[in-house]
Amino acid sequence: MRVLGVRTPLFVFVRKGEAVRGLRLVRVMGIVAVFAGVLCVWRGVHWIPSGLEEAAGGGVQVPAAVTSADPHPVPTGPAPRRVSRSDGRVWVQIPAVGVDAPVAGVLHRRGGAWWPPSGGLGMSASGAGLKAGVGTSMLAGHVWEGSAPGVLYHLHQVRPGMVVGVADGHGRLSRFVVTDVRQVPSDLLPEWVWGSDSGQRRLVLVTCAGRSTGGDGSRKWSQNLIVTAREIR
Repeated sequence: MRVLGVRTPLFVFVRKGEAVRGLRLVRVMGIVAVFAGVLCVWRGVHWIPSGLEEAAGGGVQVPAAVTSADPHPVPTGPAPRRVSRSDGRVWVQIPAVGVDAPVAGVLHRRGGAWWPPSGGLGMSASGAGLKAGVGTSMLAGHVWEGSAPGVLYHLHQVRPGMVVGVADGHGRLSRFVVTDVRQVPSDLLPEWVWGSDSGQRRLVLVTCAGRSTGGDGSRKWSQNLIVTAREIR
């Protein structure tokens, strides 16, 4: 039967008892449908840790850096401060983006890759020392460690002109101005990044970037982020 062109629900045209049973059946079917819908939504959504983004095609990624270069930038933003640390270690500061990390040792090789120490920066043994007057020093740190951001997570926010401070345990401070920010595939890290004992005094900071290719606790990343800065005399 049709009323004003609308198909009337079938259970209206049965006996009273059958109508009640039909109504209960519809209610049960509705609850099942809602539950199934919620289940599908739940299964279709994957949890993304705070600080990471969903990558195109699935998986997660680190927020991308704005790649840019300026060989002669004007130093901008908050300047690093002279701070005496009780631990005696060298610390690297980038106040404009909230980086404040200790140099915790040298990079170590594991599984065909170079790894920085946990909770700090690792130094390349191929480059100049942090107290050198010439050459390039390279420091690397984790972008993500375990289930939380690493010491260089905020490196993607760095721009040319921002100032990097390198302070020793006695409060002596060297300042560098960022001249170059770039991302490269993780298997194409340029040789100059590892540092040198000659040439202009520079500091290179490296961390992982791009899309994650591993799970929690063992994440690998598709790219590297490289920030280069020259010393301010």
